[in-house]
Amino acid sequence: MNDAKKYIVSVLILLVSGMFGGCVKEDYSDCPRPFRLTVRAWDADMQDITESGAVQRVVIFVFDETGRRIDRLMMDAAQVAARKPIPLEYDGPTTVSFVAWANPDDRMLAETADVQNVKDLFFRLASTNGIAQSPEDLFSGVLTCPIEYGSIEQGADQTVDIYRRTAQVHIIIRGYQEWLDANGPRQLPDYADILLGETPDTYTGLADLIGNAVQYRPDGQIQNGDFISSIFRIYPTLDSTPLHLKLYAYGEELLNFSAGSDGVPFIPVVGKMLNIYIDLRGANLSVIVSVTPWDVVQQYAEY
Repeated sequence: MNDAKKYIVSVLILLVSGMFGGCVKEDYSDCPRPFRLTVRAWDADMQDITESGAVQRVVIFVFDETGRRIDRLMMDAAQVAARKPIPLEYDGPTTVSFVAWANPDDRMLAETADVQNVKDLFFRLASTNGIAQSPEDLFSGVLTCPIEYGSIEQGADQTVDIYRRTAQVHIIIRGYQEWLDANGPRQLPDYADILLGETPDTYTGLADLIGNAVQYRPDGQIQNGDFISSIFRIYPTLDSTPLHLKLYAYGEELLNFSAGSDGVPFIPVVGKMLNIYIDLRGANLSVIVSVTPWDVVQQYAEY
């Protein structure tokens, strides 16, 4: 077959394909309507924080009505803050579900990159010997919408709303150094430890908590004899179960706190900061617990 005949055959194949498959000009009944998708972020007080810079990146998994993954989208911080819409068109499914997770770390992105079904999508904390690493400022949300057919005109815009999935914690322990010194020689290898727990270590893609129980080891510094932690994030507890803050010296658990002196339990609130203040000075221990807005550390009077 010479080149001219090959060209004619190719054109005929394309024409026949256009007549019997996909959308044709005379009949739009099988044509999916294109639409646009945006992401909108909310804080715990239902304030729109899309443009605040809190969202650094978003991965969006797209599943059909059977839970099978049909697409995976990425957005960066600039696109989210600018509310930039993603143009989309899906031919085949009757409905699609957009499962969006914001600010996953590189490990979480790698672990979820090849997930092919919504039931296999998990966001699990990295942990060693039951001690978990503090997660990033995670957000997530789900939007399910029908796919419209019968037109090639632009369909209605869609928005997936995402919400924080972690709580912040800040800890102050007054008189911590003096308390340690009173409980043994400082040169021992297991000189001291502070652990906060427990919470589940896993979110499903649909933001249900499952998995193994883990604790967290807060980073911090001793300043003028007081332990002051950095702000860190944790997954919430199941059924509003109180956290336990345990103080260890030389491998032994010596103190265990789960509530303030007034009986208020250590319950983390998603999208808020849990402040724990413990005063080990003097004969009577004093514990104060409070919940403040995100990134707002409770201030205490010095005495």
